Amino acid sequence: MNAPFRRIDPALAQPLELPTLSPREAGDWRRLARNRANPQFQTGIGRIVLALADPAALTAWEGGWTRLDLLCADRAASLWLPDDIVTAMLRGAHPMLDDTALSTADRALLIDALENDLIDAFSHAIRAEIAVVAAERGLAIGIRPDFVFEAGAADTAAGQGGARFPIALNCHAIERDQLIAALIAGPITRSPFAELTTSIAFRCGCTRLTLAEFASLETGCGISLDDTTLSFQKIVAITAERFAQTCNWKTIKPTLDGPLLRPMDATTLAYSTDARVTQQPEKPEQAAPTGSIDEIPVQLVFELGRLEIPLSELESLAAGYVFELGKPLSQSVDIIANGRRVGTGELVRLGEAIGVRVSKLAR
Repeated sequence: MNAPFRRIDPALAQPLELPTLSPREAGDWRRLARNRANPQFQTGIGRIVLALADPAALTAWEGGWTRLDLLCADRAASLWLPDDIVTAMLRGAHPMLDDTALSTADRALLIDALENDLIDAFSHAIRAEIAVVAAERGLAIGIRPDFVFEAGAADTAAGQGGARFPIALNCHAIERDQLIAALIAGPITRSPFAELTTSIAFRCGCTRLTLAEFASLETGCGISLDDTTLSFQKIVAITAERFAQTCNWKTIKPTLDGPLLRPMDATTLAYSTDARVTQQPEKPEQAAPTGSIDEIPVQLVFELGRLEIPLSELESLAAGYVFELGKPLSQSVDIIANGRRVGTGELVRLGEAIGVRVSKLAR
């Protein structure tokens, strides 16, 4: 049951505070939040792989922290590592070492020497010299870091298996921008779903009629093609209505002339069912539009067949690839009007031109 309506004192109403994200933070995460090849580093506990992680990983970690105070080209920064990990790094080189008696500066010098490869990698990423000036252990993280990483052994499926641990970094805006640039420079890793497919349509001609002309079509009518590739023994392979590549038709099966994912240009745009093709400039011999609904353009494309293909294969298809449609190409075509299949026809000669004779129409 709904609560009864109650009038409240406006003075008691307070604005609702919602989580906010600054434009800078939104831009950073828009660039960073992509699957990329994660960087790997050699450390005292072996080779590790780093991946950006949710800040919640810090609170989920049980145990104390070691803060490494850094100077990056004289700008202060701090790197936070779990105490257990720092102990393992130190004892990997000196098994009997007890660093509790060391000062924070002496411990920093020892870590700087032992983890030179790791520090050099960060130095290269931010394009600045890094010096470890202090290392204090047994702390709790009470800051909001600029970066949180999750690290794991590189030999366990790129850090996805085995023990993993968080690392936090606070730094100046200059180093933050440099590190973001280094992270997004890594190649994006792709793992498309094998079941996810798209269609490739094989089309051989197109024309444009007015709505009045289209409405007058009947079975047996002939449609002259405004544009066709058949005169050159070619057809056009249209992928996702965004890419177009010509195919050789001499072998009865379509054979690519070049990379499948070739962006559409002025010569192939009319073969797409995209609505933009209805906005072509008027032909010189056409009369000026009168504003009648009968003049609305209808874009017709004529399709010989189509097939479904996994998205993961699209980029690999290049010149010479032969498509297997499961049926031989013939004179039979599907008639598509403004993106909708409206009938079938067959390719015919109309004097010197090539056209389509309508076999069936679905109004």
